[in-house]
Amino acid sequence: MIFGKMLAPTSGSQVRSGSHFRNLVILPVVFAAISGLFISVSSIRFRFPALVVVVHILVVLGLLLGSLLAAAALRAVWRTGQWLTVLPPGLFATALLELYLFNALGWMVHIDSISIQLLGYYLPHVFGNSAALSSIPYYLLFVPLAAIPLLMFAIFRRILPVWFGSISWVVDPEGKALFGRTRIALHASISLLIYGCLLVFLVRAGVRSGGFRGEPVLAFFRPVRPTTGEIPRTFYDRSQCPPGEDVPFVVSRDAHRKNVVIILVDALRANHLRRFGYSRDTMPLLSARMRDAPVLEPVWATSACPVSECGILAILSSRPYQRLNAGLFSLPEALYRAGYRTYFDMSGDFTVAYRALRTLASDHAQLFADGFSDDRYHAYDDHVILRALNRIPGYSDTPAFFYFHLHSVHIAGVRFQPVTWTPTVLNIRNALKPHFTGLTADREIVTNNYDNGIRQADSVVDQILSNLQRKGYLDHSVVVITADHGEPLGEHGAWQHGGDLYAESIDIPMIFIDTDLHASRSVPYATQLDLAPTIADLVGIPVPAQWEGTSLLETVPDISIAQTTSARPIEAVIWRQAGASYKYLFDVRHNTEKLFELRTDPREQLNLIAKAEPALLAFLRGTRARRFEEAPVHKP
Repeated sequence: MIFGKMLAPTSGSQVRSGSHFRNLVILPVVFAAISGLFISVSSIRFRFPALVVVVHILVVLGLLLGSLLAAAALRAVWRTGQWLTVLPPGLFATALLELYLFNALGWMVHIDSISIQLLGYYLPHVFGNSAALSSIPYYLLFVPLAAIPLLMFAIFRRILPVWFGSISWVVDPEGKALFGRTRIALHASISLLIYGCLLVFLVRAGVRSGGFRGEPVLAFFRPVRPTTGEIPRTFYDRSQCPPGEDVPFVVSRDAHRKNVVIILVDALRANHLRRFGYSRDTMPLLSARMRDAPVLEPVWATSACPVSECGILAILSSRPYQRLNAGLFSLPEALYRAGYRTYFDMSGDFTVAYRALRTLASDHAQLFADGFSDDRYHAYDDHVILRALNRIPGYSDTPAFFYFHLHSVHIAGVRFQPVTWTPTVLNIRNALKPHFTGLTADREIVTNNYDNGIRQADSVVDQILSNLQRKGYLDHSVVVITADHGEPLGEHGAWQHGGDLYAESIDIPMIFIDTDLHASRSVPYATQLDLAPTIADLVGIPVPAQWEGTSLLETVPDISIAQTTSARPIEAVIWRQAGASYKYLFDVRHNTEKLFELRTDPREQLNLIAKAEPALLAFLRGTRARRFEEAPVHKP
């Protein structure tokens, strides 16, 4: 009864019909202005095309119209419950405000847009990794999310009676239903048709169109996996696992096998390390450790793709991008069968955003700690790695496998170490703000900040190795320092990884420090697919037939491939010969080609596609067609 009084619409005698009409004319203008302002700010931050701005405003106005029609239908049915007249448009207005607030909060943590599914993912972490909240299906969040607009509606209905009285008037002028009681069916039909069409549009646009990523209304209803654009859609469908994954893997257990330590520094490009010719000593602590250590190292190593998840999976499962799947037989599984304990210690979100790693880690890991495992630090602060190290026991009589993942270099990483090179900023994203607004980013600041991140990563790597040394794991071990991909710093007009396959995006370090090597040695080339087979060879277990890479202790193939994400599909074939190395790039979406000779043009500035020899071009084109369509090859 009290609720009904609170929501009772303003009497028609209090406000003249002309005022009601003017308010209703102004209403869509106000909605268009507010939504236009919000999406314009979004477009400045994330560089949306103009079409996204227009579509957002039209969607908001369409939903407003649908809510008014629904209000008319409700008023025609329940003539005595006049507060129902303003309920649909009132709820829509407050729900839109709530959505905008959620997105504004998302900007603070560098999320382009918020969806109901992302809220379901991250809400448990807000409340201290609540297990109870984690078990709740995300779609049940609609209940509390609907309760908030109801409360806001009740408040605004009290504060702005004239506006709500105008809404009531337009659907029930002078106390009469808009189309009359005899046409209630027409009210309902029109309302359902409008909402049905909008729903279909929302679902189709939100799910199928990558061009509207970040548009708040469409994205909110979209089933989102943060890595949707990074791996094939079939990855989580185990029924589509590549053939041959059931090949038996037989290995004996040996307590004297070497420990294995993989330290992956996210977004670390090779040519910003002194050992690869860089002028700055960005990792002096690691260099000092390696002076007297026997090292196996490729002169040139490339990633399978320029984003994290498929780079990580290529390392651990020795498969290229197009054949990734949740059912792949991985290095952690092979070492577990060989009697290893397995530990995963990472900063960043590997619970949701890169949950494929949890899939490959399976249930065998003695430790799986990511950025959300420690409430003391931000998820992308590498302090969480150092703290989780305390949970790892000392070496006993069982070999161990470690996977560490650092974000000190990454754009999302937290900087906590004093800077070495200036001018700089605390976060790379701040340095790239001019780029987001269409201006020229300060390359010196971006580069300094990137190099400061490497220097911080060097300190974290040193602390990890020192901790493992004290616990006895490095006395008999293989340690690998590598990256999942590189990072453009303005080359070819790019400032962030993921969009291309130039050297700055896919050339990575891959350093094997093996206590059993008699002397350091180098090999000319390697890819991420070769890392797992090389480790298997170094610790003395069979290389699984499922893996497609080659041990660096054997002959390295002269052809390799790489691929960007499905959001902007580009395929690369790299062919190395005695006197030349070619990189052939094919843009699938635009059907365009590029060709570079990397020994004479390492910065990939001269496109040779127009003057290439027909035989060379035919070979590279045929290789691309075969490599990106062929079935996986299983070694005997």
